[in-house]
Amino acid sequence: MPIDVQVTVDDKHAQSLLTAIELTLMGHNLFLYLRDYMQPYMRTRAAARFRGEGDDASGPWAALTAATEEIRTHGGFPPAHPINKRTGELEAFMLRGVIDHSWSVDSATMQYPGRPPTSSLREKLKTAQEGRVKPRTVPRPVARMNMTDMAYFTHNFVFWFGRESQRNFR
Repeated sequence: MPIDVQVTVDDKHAQSLLTAIELTLMGHNLFLYLRDYMQPYMRTRAAARFRGEGDDASGPWAALTAATEEIRTHGGFPPAHPINKRTGELEAFMLRGVIDHSWSVDSATMQYPGRPPTSSLREKLKTAQEGRVKPRTVPRPVARMNMTDMAYFTHNFVFWFGRESQRNFR
């Protein structure tokens, strides 16, 4: 005996789901994701980078030259370590400084690190990231990302998106 099957499609459920997705992807919500999830992650990575004098994204930081060690000693700082930390200003900025965010209706941006508030701090950050020709200073990057970070962002975003879309679903 044949069985009759009847399928009814109601687009209200699909429309509600699309609305939830659209709400989740609004710029302000994306901003909240960046602020609440990515900003702490980037700061945690930076803290580990300072502690370890480099990491898998930046590579190990080069040892200080003898001339730099002498300058540090005369300034009352330990000669060789910690690298990239004399006054603590650069590390404090990376871990607690302002991070620039912006958003529009359908997008959000986070710039980490944000713009350093003083010219001396901007110079310290630039030297750490790029090095310097005179006096010769090799780069010892304090802000870097690699594929592990990108995988974390992607994985984390997928879970956040699913949770927020479900929350917005009516």
